[in-house]
Amino acid sequence: MIRQFQICIRWALCVVISSVPVFAQQEVSHYIGLGFGGSDFHLKDVHASPLIFRGLGITPSIQYCYRGEESRQYVECSYFRNDLETSSDNFQTKSWRGRFRYGFLQAVGKFNFLNNAIELFAGGSLQSFFSKAEYFFTVPPSGSLSRSIASWYWSHSLDVAGALEYTVGPREFLSIQLAIPLVSNVSRPQYSPSGDYNYYENDWKIHAFGETEFVPRNFSIDLLIMYQRPFIAGLNLYVSYEFYSTSYDTPGAVAMYMNNFRAGLSLCL
Repeated sequence: MIRQFQICIRWALCVVISSVPVFAQQEVSHYIGLGFGGSDFHLKDVHASPLIFRGLGITPSIQYCYRGEESRQYVECSYFRNDLETSSDNFQTKSWRGRFRYGFLQAVGKFNFLNNAIELFAGGSLQSFFSKAEYFFTVPPSGSLSRSIASWYWSHSLDVAGALEYTVGPREFLSIQLAIPLVSNVSRPQYSPSGDYNYYENDWKIHAFGETEFVPRNFSIDLLIMYQRPFIAGLNLYVSYEFYSTSYDTPGAVAMYMNNFRAGLSLCL
């Protein structure tokens, strides 16, 4: 009886030990990430001011990525907040920006480099990017701030997108993503500074939709470089750098770009 019990114990241990590598090597397909970092933002909006404003701020984000065998899907929500300054001490600007994006990419090529896989993906994305800036000037002699105007840029776009991924090991990879709008709907203020002003609410009325434009009328470029690696069981650590730039010419020329640096954790499922 004891002999049979020992045989059963040994058999059970063999089964457990042999099954551990199988679980450890299971592919992870879903990544849910939370990140936080800094944003270096530059803005010139002729409708509000001929000056160039710049400043550092914060940029939290939440991301979801599906890494299938032949496809990639991305969902991203990001927020940006900056206090901007210019060459003149009499003017200041507060900037708020937000973005939502969904992307779907299909595998189009694969090759090996240093015994690891490099995969190419192509597809598209739907994106909504919103930027609002409020402009203040110093009132002498008290030095208090008074708001002069608010301006915004709101773009809903269908983008062409691509990605390159270099897989180092399980849950460890480097990805480079690029998106450029093909067709956009852009909301901007009216030509007159008071054209969108609501006197009852004492604020400018922002419109969600405006003119439909095709590339290159509303030109933007978004480049994201991200590296992820295992941190602890079920969690990845990631760092990312993003460059975003856009320009539009109605009702006055507006151009902006930002460099975003983030770090965060991804839940791996």
